[in-house]
Amino acid sequence: MNVENESYEIIGHKGHKVSIFKDGSQIAWFHKISISWFNGINYTLTCNSDSNKKALALIVLCWNDFNEGNDSEDTTVTFDLGNIGPEAKKFDTKWKEK
Repeated sequence: MNVENESYEIIGHKGHKVSIFKDGSQIAWFHKISISWFNGINYTLTCNSDSNKKALALIVLCWNDFNEGNDSEDTTVTFDLGNIGPEAKKFDTKWKEK
């Protein structure tokens, strides 16, 4: 994905974790909260302090629109198991933001 002349690679992992890379290095990751109340979809984003926050927010919103969506219009509680298929790359549990 290209945002403001910067190129990002977005990798989805098992469950709800998604890693974001810039120039081959991980700069952030986010995950979707499994249980949503009243059609709300909530994400938690962890990123390097020098990251383009506007670009990262756009990536999360696009991920939701293209991969998750919200097709449960009249529900009170939604539970999502996340990705259960294969991963292009395993999630790096040792990565920490700078």
